[in-house]
Amino acid sequence: DMLRLNDNYAFTPSDELSSAILTRKTLIADAVRDSVELGAEIVGGAGFFRGHPMERLLRDARASHFHPLPYRRQHRFSGRTALGLNPVD
Repeated sequence: DMLRLNDNYAFTPSDELSSAILTRKTLIADAVRDSVELGAEIVGGAGFFRGHPMERLLRDARASHFHPLPYRRQHRFSGRTALGLNPVD
């Protein structure tokens, strides 16, 4: 859906579009983090040791909520946009 909203780079930047993209990014980041956490449980303790492929996936997935906005800042941005307020105050 983010690709659809991108419209092959023919989109018009707006607070509403930014909010829609950031909301989808947060949903994706949450789903990825949950999936990788489950994978780590399945792999077991070895997946938490440096050098194991699962360890890097875990680290990357856990950091995903920082880019481009941290989770709570994205919620605030989207909430203010939905209320018709300036998203950055």
